[in-house]
Amino acid sequence: MKWRIWLLPFSLLYGVVIIVRNILYDLRILKSKRFSVPVISIGNLTAGGSGKTPMTEHIIRLLSPQYRVATLSRGYGRKTSGFVLVSATTNASLIGDEPMLYHTKYKEVTVATSESRREGIEKLISLEKKPQVILLDDAYQHRSVKPGLNILLIEYETIFQNKFLLPAGNFREPFGAKSRADVIIVTKCPPSIDDNRRIKAQKKIKPSFHQQVWFSYLVYDELKPFASYWKKEILSAPETFGKNTRVLLLTGIANPLPLKIHVTRSYTLVRLLRYADHYDFTETDIKRMRKIFSNIVGEEKIILTTEKDAMRLMKENLIPLLSELPVYVLPVKVKFLQKYSETSDNTILEYVRKNSANS
Repeated sequence: MKWRIWLLPFSLLYGVVIIVRNILYDLRILKSKRFSVPVISIGNLTAGGSGKTPMTEHIIRLLSPQYRVATLSRGYGRKTSGFVLVSATTNASLIGDEPMLYHTKYKEVTVATSESRREGIEKLISLEKKPQVILLDDAYQHRSVKPGLNILLIEYETIFQNKFLLPAGNFREPFGAKSRADVIIVTKCPPSIDDNRRIKAQKKIKPSFHQQVWFSYLVYDELKPFASYWKKEILSAPETFGKNTRVLLLTGIANPLPLKIHVTRSYTLVRLLRYADHYDFTETDIKRMRKIFSNIVGEEKIILTTEKDAMRLMKENLIPLLSELPVYVLPVKVKFLQKYSETSDNTILEYVRKNSANS
């Protein structure tokens, strides 16, 4: 938005604070703690929208067959504070949507939230059945912990855009802060990206000699009935949904554009109801959505949302309103470009294998 250019003086002040803070950590005046248990940080430089959740899920699926995995998140938007260990009675309002998603889909994974990543890790490793590897979700700026493997996500489109700091832009840190990463993953690439565009992006990034750069894209899975999440049952969506299916799309995520493009290509998108990232849905919102949906002409029509949004829709007061509607969820997964697929998995597995032996 053009008006944000007037916020550049505030971005300058914000940048000075961030740079001074990073210098204090680099000079070890502010201390970073390294833990014996393997710790993998998945983060970014921007304010949301880089694909941290599907990337964390990818790493969970990679590691959980062999290791006891724990995820530790801030729990953005939760109504609690401090360290919370997720249990069977926990809901998204207590822990946030991403942790709730990990808990819902991966029962074998320990899920916790804490504003202090250092305190959270200390509590996790004090558990009777302590994790063998800890994934820090959105922790690139949390320098009080020194991860063993620091993964930085950079959305493909942002590589070629201006990199103003908050509040004039979307960057939390100057682009040069990418130097702290061990691995840089370019996310949300066009699936058909060619070598010329990939090389051009890599030149823009200018990785250091020690940094690996991988390229990835998003793929959308089969639709799932919303009821399969709150009922905790395996339910299938009708296979007949296609281009003739009229869709009301409901989102509360940072960047719904890739989702909108996919829905437009696969179905007939009638309307997008877009809310702020991590939006806390209310009964008023659902009643408004029901009214809009009832005015959509045609018999083959559905309401579609994301898995993260589904976590925030699973409230006791909302489920009765939603259970009467054809609400479906569209899962998303990360795929690496073929030349990086084996390398990426092997690098992560090898790091955990070497370091779990020492923990």
